[in-house]
Parts: sequence; structure tokens; C-alpha cells
Amino acid sequence: MSPLRKWNAYVFKGHRQPQPPTPAKGFEILEMDFKPGMLRGKFSGDFGRDRIFQVGLTCVLETVDSQISHWALIHAEGTADFHNASTFILERELK
Repeated sequence: MSPLRKWNAYVFKGHRQPQPPTPAKGFEILEMDFKPGMLRGKFSGDFGRDRIFQVGLTCVLETVDSQISHWALIHAEGTADFHNASTFILERELK
């Protein structure tokens, strides 16, 4: 969704741990394709020894009049918390 193609990827050991978050080494979006109802991406990075890749696709939008909204594929109850593992609804084993 980023028009500037700026994305972040972090490695977490637990809920909001460590702080500050550890950036995923060498993370790079190689391809990103958006179509109605579909997001397809190809990326590279060093995600360490972890073989399970979990994704919580989220964004924070700010309008031209400075209104902020939080968006995600799914939100847990209560205040938006992009670190809540129950919202990481995409999970794949790395090859």
C-alpha cells in the first residue's frame, strides 16, 4: 500500500519484545502486486533460524487534514495493537 514502496519488517521474540524492535536483516520487497481482493509479494531477507514466517499486514493512514486511522487485515478487541500475535493471520513455512 505504500506509494513510496517503503515497508518495514521486524523480528519479535514475544509481544512487543525486544524494544526497540529488531529490524529483519536485508529485508527487501522484490515484487509487489495489488489487485482487487489480492496482494501478492516476493521478498528476500535474513529471518534467522525461525522457519515459520508470520505476517500481520497493517498500516497507519494520515489524511491531508491530519486525521489518523489504523488499518489491518484483522484487529483484536480493544485498542489497535499491531503486535498482538492473534492478528498475524498469514503464516507460512520458509523454504
